[in-house]
Amino acid sequence: KPVLHAVKYGYCLAQPQGFRKYFCEEGWEMLFAALGKGGKGGLPSGLPGGSVVNASDDRTGCSKVFSAPTFESSEFQRCSKLYSYPLHGSTAFPSGFKSMGLFVSVSIILKRLLRPSASLQAKLSSIKKEIEWPEDENTKVMAIHFRAGDSCLEPVEALGRICDPFSRYMLEAKRMKELYDVSDIYLATDSDAIYDEISEYESEFNFHFVRNMARGDIRNRMSIDDALEQGKIDGCKEAQNVLIDLYLLGDADFFIGKFSSNMDRIAYNLQFARKLVFPPFVSLDNAWCFDFGVESRSNLYVEKGMPGEKVYC
Repeated sequence: KPVLHAVKYGYCLAQPQGFRKYFCEEGWEMLFAALGKGGKGGLPSGLPGGSVVNASDDRTGCSKVFSAPTFESSEFQRCSKLYSYPLHGSTAFPSGFKSMGLFVSVSIILKRLLRPSASLQAKLSSIKKEIEWPEDENTKVMAIHFRAGDSCLEPVEALGRICDPFSRYMLEAKRMKELYDVSDIYLATDSDAIYDEISEYESEFNFHFVRNMARGDIRNRMSIDDALEQGKIDGCKEAQNVLIDLYLLGDADFFIGKFSSNMDRIAYNLQFARKLVFPPFVSLDNAWCFDFGVESRSNLYVEKGMPGEKVYC
């Protein structure tokens, strides 16, 4: 949403500052490629152009709000609603994005923003060799994100999702294999019991996953947000691990996960942005959505008879 605002009014994008939970001393460029100096008209390069509106016409006050966002503030909520697709459709989007729709717009923005830094890209290349990622382009890879740590501590009514067993994901993997003849799986997970979990399926599938990544332990006892806030987990290392999983999920050709998860939605956006085609996917709960800061997603797990409760997307 801050990017849409920048493009619409002709602002440049500065490097994000002030990471708190996922703190790296080197800042943004420890994890991501530099945003650059911008292209024509000072707009972020690599993105569709904006409208004829410019910064002097911006009466929203949202440039200041988006420059130092505080999720809980009423001003951040107000500015987020200005770019809420469920509330306004594409009418609030910059001209270059209006014809593309929400999914494609979000995919293009994420692809641009989330380019890995040179050091992280080198690490990804090394990891692919370590986990024996298929080198033959004709060998397709199925991505599975199995989250079993702190998400299983959350009440259903909080985020509108439940904690499913690994067997539920593998049921869909078997269907995917029958339909598309794919047997290589990249598995991203926070479960420390995954070695036991996959043994049952190793005769049917080739599993690829990063073995020396921190899993389980404190993640099974408290939320990841609380653990990061209290310094019980190294935020920078956690950020690198999450991004490694995210990029490898995005490099796959099929997806199985839950679109109630930010990470899963982003991974699928990156899969699309890589080839500009919609890869086959299974979401075990919700449809894809994007509306950060606005409660606009239906809660599929409210009890029957209750009014349509909305949760954050």
